[in-house]
Amino acid sequence: MFNNHTSLCPQSIHLLTTFYLASPLLILQLATCFGLIDEWQFDAFMLDEASGGKPLSSLAFYLFKKMGLVSKFRLDETKLAK
Repeated sequence: MFNNHTSLCPQSIHLLTTFYLASPLLILQLATCFGLIDEWQFDAFMLDEASGGKPLSSLAFYLFKKMGLVSKFRLDETKLAK
Protein backbone atom coordinates (compact mmCIF):
# COMPACT_ATOMS: atom_id res chain seq x y z
CA MET A 1 0.00 0.00 0.00
CA PHE A 2 2.83 2.42 0.78
CA ASN A 3 5.75 3.16 -1.47
CA ASN A 4 9.28 2.08 -0.71
CA HIS A 5 10.42 5.62 0.14
CA THR A 6 8.54 5.94 3.42
CA SER A 7 10.35 5.03 6.60
CA LEU A 8 7.26 4.90 8.75
CA CYS A 9 6.53 1.63 10.47
CA PRO A 10 2.96 0.27 10.61
CA GLN A 11 2.58 1.54 14.19
CA SER A 12 3.48 5.09 13.12
CA ILE A 13 1.08 4.89 10.21
CA HIS A 14 -1.62 3.71 12.64
CA LEU A 15 -0.90 6.70 14.92
CA LEU A 16 -1.19 9.11 12.01
CA THR A 17 -4.37 7.42 10.83
CA THR A 18 -5.89 7.67 14.30
CA PHE A 19 -4.75 11.26 14.82
CA TYR A 20 -6.01 12.52 11.48
CA LEU A 21 -9.05 10.21 11.33
CA ALA A 22 -8.21 9.89 7.66
CA SER A 23 -9.47 7.51 5.05
CA PRO A 24 -7.08 4.92 3.59
CA LEU A 25 -6.89 7.00 0.41
CA LEU A 26 -5.69 10.07 2.33
CA ILE A 27 -3.17 7.96 4.24
CA LEU A 28 -1.90 6.64 0.90
CA GLN A 29 -1.56 10.24 -0.33
CA LEU A 30 0.26 11.11 2.90
CA ALA A 31 2.69 8.24 2.41
CA THR A 32 3.20 9.30 -1.22
CA CYS A 33 4.00 12.83 -0.10
CA PHE A 34 6.49 11.54 2.44
CA GLY A 35 8.12 9.42 -0.26
CA LEU A 36 8.75 12.55 -2.31
CA ILE A 37 10.08 14.75 0.53
CA ASP A 38 13.63 14.64 -0.88
CA GLU A 39 12.52 15.17 -4.48
CA TRP A 40 11.82 18.25 -6.55
CA GLN A 41 8.36 16.84 -7.26
CA PHE A 42 7.27 17.25 -3.64
CA ASP A 43 3.73 18.62 -3.58
CA ALA A 44 3.10 20.70 -0.46
CA PHE A 45 -0.54 21.21 -1.42
CA MET A 46 -1.10 17.45 -1.59
CA LEU A 47 0.50 17.13 1.85
CA ASP A 48 -1.86 19.79 3.18
CA GLU A 49 -4.87 17.94 1.77
CA ALA A 50 -3.70 14.48 2.85
CA SER A 51 -2.87 15.63 6.38
CA GLY A 52 -6.25 17.25 6.92
CA GLY A 53 -4.79 20.74 7.02
CA LYS A 54 -1.93 19.83 9.36
CA PRO A 55 1.05 19.63 6.99
CA LEU A 56 3.70 20.93 9.38
CA SER A 57 2.91 18.59 12.26
CA SER A 58 2.66 15.54 9.97
CA LEU A 59 5.90 16.49 8.21
CA ALA A 60 7.63 17.00 11.55
CA PHE A 61 6.44 13.58 12.75
CA TYR A 62 7.75 11.95 9.57
CA LEU A 63 11.11 13.72 9.74
CA PHE A 64 11.58 12.90 13.43
CA LYS A 65 10.99 9.24 12.58
CA LYS A 66 13.16 9.31 9.45
CA MET A 67 16.10 10.95 11.21
CA GLY A 68 15.88 8.64 14.23
CA LEU A 69 15.14 11.45 16.65
CA VAL A 70 12.16 9.65 18.17
CA SER A 71 14.31 6.78 19.38
CA LYS A 72 17.39 8.89 20.14
CA PHE A 73 15.49 11.20 22.47
CA ARG A 74 13.06 8.47 23.60
CA LEU A 75 10.03 10.47 22.52
CA ASP A 76 6.54 9.09 22.96
CA GLU A 77 5.18 8.60 19.42
CA THR A 78 1.58 8.97 20.59
CA LYS A 79 2.26 12.39 22.11
CA LEU A 80 4.37 13.43 19.14
CA ALA A 81 1.62 12.44 16.67
CA LYS A 82 -0.88 14.62 18.51
